[in-house]
Amino acid sequence: MGTKREVTVASVQIDIVLEDKSATVAKVASWADKAGAKNADVVVFPELILAAGYTLEDKFYDFAEPIPGPSTKALGEKAREHNMYIIAGTAEKDDTGTVYNTSVIIGRNGEVVGSYRKTHIFTPTESFFALGTELSVFDLDFGRVAVPICYDLEFPEPARVLSLKGAEMLLAMAAHWVGTGSVGTPENFITTIHAARALENRMPVVLSNRVGFDPGLNDNFIGLSRIVDADGMTVTSMPDDSEGMIVATLDLNEQREKRQHYNYFRDRKAPLYGSLARSG
Repeated sequence: MGTKREVTVASVQIDIVLEDKSATVAKVASWADKAGAKNADVVVFPELILAAGYTLEDKFYDFAEPIPGPSTKALGEKAREHNMYIIAGTAEKDDTGTVYNTSVIIGRNGEVVGSYRKTHIFTPTESFFALGTELSVFDLDFGRVAVPICYDLEFPEPARVLSLKGAEMLLAMAAHWVGTGSVGTPENFITTIHAARALENRMPVVLSNRVGFDPGLNDNFIGLSRIVDADGMTVTSMPDDSEGMIVATLDLNEQREKRQHYNYFRDRKAPLYGSLARSG
């Protein structure tokens, strides 16, 4: 085996302070301190965490902010203090007033280095968000990553496109609640999807999922955040829906060797797959 290329990843699962952005951002910052104490290179927080709500509907127009904005500035101070990347979900408002469900990457220097707008909207609860139009890959100092959001990874195609674009790891955020586990049990729902995306693309997947009760859903988010390696094996995971953090160190060169050893990409037959681009 060649030179190691190690990255220490933290995944945090927490609840919001409902409709209180400043308190929620302060809570995220406190958990960023905990990740920094573990010498994390990157810490991932859940979907829409900086918006202080999930079923806010039209209130998102009031809670959304530009990128960069006040919340990313506050977290930028923590990223710079701990020399780590922070990835978190937010409601983004662009200069036309359009609102997106967005994941934002804050760099080690405290500045925003990238953002991704969710492309697969879960219409029962998210129809007021505009659709993102690009599956983006970002170059960080330890490797190339993508930051998909929740429903994005329930489809095999986005993860495959991101892997073909050169992503070496998916740093994903979610807000899965008990009711979304109707496709099997909630536990099987979470474990199967993320293990499948990791195995079929031969790259690690990190999940940060919400916890806590949402009054609009009248349901609980289920947690079960996890770090899965390129074999689809769980490296570490949260066992339940309590607040907490998991941390693991991955060697991205070792993960890439796993892809090369059992190489789905070499054996793909792309000319047979044209129908994937057509509506079902």
